[in-house]
Amino acid sequence: MAAGRGPLRAKKDNRQNQNQALKRLLYEEGRKGLREGMVDMDKGEFTRRVLAMENRLYRVSCCLLPEHQDRLDAAQEAVLRAWEKVDRLWDPKRFEPWLLRILTNVCYDMLRARSRLTPLDALGEWPAPEGQDLELRQAIQRLDPSLRLVVALRYMDGYKLREIAQILDISIGTVKSRLLRAKGKLKAQLEEREDWS
Repeated sequence: MAAGRGPLRAKKDNRQNQNQALKRLLYEEGRKGLREGMVDMDKGEFTRRVLAMENRLYRVSCCLLPEHQDRLDAAQEAVLRAWEKVDRLWDPKRFEPWLLRILTNVCYDMLRARSRLTPLDALGEWPAPEGQDLELRQAIQRLDPSLRLVVALRYMDGYKLREIAQILDISIGTVKSRLLRAKGKLKAQLEEREDWS
């Protein structure tokens, strides 16, 4: 009986070996193709691109983290992680959204690690473009962090909805709804302030 199963078992083992060899071949070919499609960025180019978006990195971290030092730490950690993984970047045009996505992940990691809520009073100053109305700036500061981040990326940094969705890893519909909610809350806050005047 054992002799009868021997040839069947050998055929099954042979098929498994062939399947594994085929998988290895496809994997290696895929890896080769991936490496060919990836960006070859040297340290100077990487540094130039990071410095060009230094203010954006800080603004995004301001939307999520209350403390100045935490913001700087998050930006530094994001740049470090990006440098370590720069060989995974496929398209140099996507460098900014890619780095901002890494930064938002670092900020969320820091918030989770602290696992505490920060009172609104503890939130630091949020840098705003020159000439921005103080009341509007304060109203934006009072927004929920997820809404504040979308507003900053759209109106302060000029990203398109599709780019914001990629940066935050959410759908375009979610970006639109957050912007709509943020506009509604800002309008209500500013109208309320006018009524008090």
